[in-house]
Amino acid sequence: MHFDFANALNLVSTVTLIGALIFTGLQVRTANRARREQAAVTVIQTTALSENSARILELLGQIPEGASASVIDNLDAEARRQIFLF
Repeated sequence: MHFDFANALNLVSTVTLIGALIFTGLQVRTANRARREQAAVTVIQTTALSENSARILELLGQIPEGASASVIDNLDAEARRQIFLF
């Protein structure tokens, strides 16, 4: 097999293209992760700044972990409305 300058340039361009595709994939993955984290921070900030957040968190703290839906159904109407709004 004859390996000349044109074949070497083809090989270099192919390796460069593959490297660019890998780099792009990694950058897209990093950007998606950053976007997910920023969305989570925004949700937390929005929840923390809402006027009812302390009341709702106190109400949610009173519900036992792993409780069935009937526990929430047995709450008074105002408590259910606050949970629904939250």
